[in-house]
Amino acid sequence: MSPLLGTRAAASVRGYGAGAFGGQVIWTTPGTFSWVVPSGITTVAAVAVGAGEGATTQSSSLTGGGDGGSLSYNNAISVTPGETLTVTVGTGGSGGTASGTPGTSGTSSSIARGATILLRGKGGGSADSNVGSVSYTGGAGSAGGGGAGGYSGAGGAGAVTVGGAGTNGTAGTGGSGGGGGSGAAEPDSPNPGDVSWYASGGGGGVGLRGTGANGAAGTAGGISLAGGGGGGGSSGANGGAGVLSPGTGGAGGLCGGGGGIGLWYVGSLPTVEVDGGAGGNGGVRIIWGPGRSFPSNANDI
Repeated sequence: MSPLLGTRAAASVRGYGAGAFGGQVIWTTPGTFSWVVPSGITTVAAVAVGAGEGATTQSSSLTGGGDGGSLSYNNAISVTPGETLTVTVGTGGSGGTASGTPGTSGTSSSIARGATILLRGKGGGSADSNVGSVSYTGGAGSAGGGGAGGYSGAGGAGAVTVGGAGTNGTAGTGGSGGGGGSGAAEPDSPNPGDVSWYASGGGGGVGLRGTGANGAAGTAGGISLAGGGGGGGSSGANGGAGVLSPGTGGAGGLCGGGGGIGLWYVGSLPTVEVDGGAGGNGGVRIIWGPGRSFPSNANDI
């Protein structure tokens, strides 16, 4: 069945019509949208992934990486043909800036009937809770960003930085995203009392088409190297690697990866904090039809 491409409220939405084998619709651009339940459909399955948190560069502790967004799904959402549901796709948090502005939380992704939340994936760093019959949390950010939650396991944790060495992030579990690797530190010759800490990678995102491979751990940065981004789980997008010039942390991958911290410098010169990475945006997918469900029977038709 050929996909129908449309635009609703400036967001790209891909939908498949209701046929003998069912249908689906996917939202991956942040915003709030209306979806009318097709004729003859009384039950749908859906997944929601919250957006990742942006990184806040913290020169005192190097633990300002963003948390990954959480994933929730429900295979038995009762609906009425012709009713209108509200779909919200979370926006990735912004990274902290060199001027000292902190990073922001990712916002949650959800499906609602009026004021009643039917399904919600918590945004990284937000105060929301998951809503759904099955939920897994995003990985915690440290220097690297946390990976997005998976279909049967939490996201990988972002790497810490120990002494002068970067470290690897943690791989995802249950189809989740991997945590970002941290950059290394080194004395800034010829002033050995000065130290530069290099940019860390963002966490991997997670895909919306059901469970798949775990996201790989982001790699540690060696001396004068940035940390690598965490791998995307279940065909989600990889997190971005840190960038040495101008020292920016890596962005979180779609959907739901947390951002990595940027470079900072401390010593005889004033402390400098460079931009942290932004969190990856969230996503929502609704499917229907005989035998279709998350996590394993949700591929495209």
